[in-house]
Amino acid sequence: DCADITNRLDDRVPNDNIEQVYADCLKLQTIPPNISYTNGAGMLKWNNLTNFACNCPELVTVDFQAAYFKDDNNDKQFNRMFYNCPKLLEITPFELSEYSDSTGTVYFNQAFKGDTAYKTGLNYIRSSRDLYMEECFAECKSIVTAPKIETANGSMYMTKAFSNCSKLMKLPVMVFGESSSVIGVNAQIHMEQMFENCDSLIGEDTEGATDLTFRNDTAHLTQTFVNCTSMEKTPRIVGNNATVRMENTFEGCTGLKYAYGIKAINGSTIYMDSTFEDCSNLETVYGMNINGNSTVHLNNTYEGCSKINQILNLIPTLSDNSKIYMRETFKDCTSITKLVLNASNLYSVDGIVKGCTGLTEIVFKDPNASILSDLTHAKLDGGTLSYTITIQ
Repeated sequence: DCADITNRLDDRVPNDNIEQVYADCLKLQTIPPNISYTNGAGMLKWNNLTNFACNCPELVTVDFQAAYFKDDNNDKQFNRMFYNCPKLLEITPFELSEYSDSTGTVYFNQAFKGDTAYKTGLNYIRSSRDLYMEECFAECKSIVTAPKIETANGSMYMTKAFSNCSKLMKLPVMVFGESSSVIGVNAQIHMEQMFENCDSLIGEDTEGATDLTFRNDTAHLTQTFVNCTSMEKTPRIVGNNATVRMENTFEGCTGLKYAYGIKAINGSTIYMDSTFEDCSNLETVYGMNINGNSTVHLNNTYEGCSKINQILNLIPTLSDNSKIYMRETFKDCTSITKLVLNASNLYSVDGIVKGCTGLTEIVFKDPNASILSDLTHAKLDGGTLSYTITIQ
C-alpha cells in the first residue's frame, strides 16, 4: 500500500508541491512528521497540498505542525487536503495564516469533507485576500468547535462550509475584511447553507447575541442556518455600507424563540425575504436599528410564525432618508394581537397582516404622505379581517 511514497516525494518536493503524496493510501493509519513541512519559524515550504491525503479510509492521526502559509504571492492550494478520511480523529493542532503583504488566494474547498470522526486540528485560518472554504468541513459529524476564520481584504466563499456538522455547538469567530477599506470594497461574502442541518448549533452564547458584521461587503445569507433546530436566539446581523441578502436565512429553525433586530447603517441595503419561514416557535421579535440612508425590505419575513406574541419596536423612529418596504411581512402570524409601526419612513404595506386572525389593532405612527392612503383594510389584509386601524 502506497509503496511509491518515496517516488511521489522525489517527484513533487523539487517542484514546490506535495499534492497527492498520501492520496488513496488505503491502509495508512497515521502520518508521522517524516516530511519537514515548515521552516524553523513554522512557515510552510509549499503552496500546493491539493489532495494531500485524500481517500485514506484507515487514517486516524496526523502530525502536521504549521503556523503560516508560504510568504509569497502565489495561490495556496489545499483543496481536498484530507477529503474522505472517515476515521481521521485528530491532527496536531495547527493554524494557517497568510502574511499581510501576500496577495495569493487561499483554497480550502472540501478540505475535510466526509471526515465523520474528525474532532480537532485546524484552529485558525486567515487569508490576506480571497478565501475559498466551500464544503470545507461538510459532514464532519463529530466536530464541536469550529476554527476562527478571517480575511483581511478579500471575499469569502463558504457555501456549505459546515453543512451537516451535527455536533457543532457554537458559531465560529468570523472576521469579514478587517481592513476592507484597502481593496475590499464590495467584497463578496458567501454563506449560503453554511450551517445547514447543524442541529446542535445554539447560535449565540449565554452572554448575549453574536454579531455578524459586514462592512463594505455584499453578504449572501440564503438558508445560512436552515434546519438548525436547536438555535433559540439569532445572531445579530449588522450591515455597514453593505448589501445583505437574508432570503430564508433561518428557515426551518423550529427551536427559534428570539429574533434579534438587524442593524443597517451608512447606506446599507438589507433584504429579508422569508427570513424566518417555518420558525414555528418564534415568540419575540426585537426592533431594528436603521440609519444613514439605509433601506430594508421585509417581504414575507415572518410568514407562518404563528407563536409571535411580542414585537419590540420593530421600526424605530427615523430622522433621515432611510426607507422601509413591507409586503406580507406578518402573513399568517395568527398570535399577534396588536402591531405598532413607525410609518414615517415606511413606503409599502401590501398584505402585511394577511391571515393575522388574532389581530385586534394596528397602529401607524407619523405616516408619511405617500403611504397614508394605503393604510386601509383592503391594502393591509385584502379586506378579509376585522381590526382597528389607528393613525397617530
